Amino acid sequence: MRSRHVIHVALLAAAAAVATAAALAAAPAVAATRRTPAVTASASAPSGSITVTGQAQVPVTDLQATFDAGVEQQASTAQAALAADDQAMRRVIAALKAKGVPAQDLQTQNLSVNPQYQQNVNASGPGKIVGFDANDTLTVTVTNPAQVGALIDTALTTGANTLDGVSFVAAHPAQMQRQALTAAVADARSQALALASAAGLTLGPATTINTQVQGVEPMYAGVMAASAAPAPRTPVLSGAQYVSAQVTVTFSAQPG
Repeated sequence: MRSRHVIHVALLAAAAAVATAAALAAAPAVAATRRTPAVTASASAPSGSITVTGQAQVPVTDLQATFDAGVEQQASTAQAALAADDQAMRRVIAALKAKGVPAQDLQTQNLSVNPQYQQNVNASGPGKIVGFDANDTLTVTVTNPAQVGALIDTALTTGANTLDGVSFVAAHPAQMQRQALTAAVADARSQALALASAAGLTLGPATTINTQVQGVEPMYAGVMAASAAPAPRTPVLSGAQYVSAQVTVTFSAQPG
């Protein structure tokens, strides 16, 4: 009688264990079914944005000019050629200063003395030294481009006998570039607002900005002169110059 009772209890325990195992096996499958749709919905949530390209061109209002005035002198000795060159360049510098060019806007770029050889057609190698050639170049910066012509005349009438072109550049290029970038961003925002309004969207802040700036390249007037004195008031015109900027901007945008 006792052994039958033990067998009956054991059977009840086994049945309970089987039921518990079945429940545990079913539980993970239910949990996985509940998590999967939430992850999928989060991954596919859209992000609204508008990307436009803005452009701007800003006129340069602070142009300055530079030109190179040179002195070339020849003599039988190197010392004599250099002394003659020095005297002529001192006259040029003094005259430019008298016209209002400050010392910091005058810079020596080249000073050289080279031998002059007699051409020898019957023998190889350099010929006999027959003299020396001294060269001195002065770079002049002019903050008022309207004065360039008059200052060139001054240099060439007081001792300079070579002139190597004239170039015009922005006195403060970084400032002009910032102005162009600001205008380009404003152009991009204006375009984005128009697109958002047409599409029934509310424009948000910019999320990314890519920039491209084209600075003012030196513009050369191509003025050349030799030893002859020029006519008064040599005309030198700078023309109009611009700094260009282009920006690609992405703005956030939401319905409504």
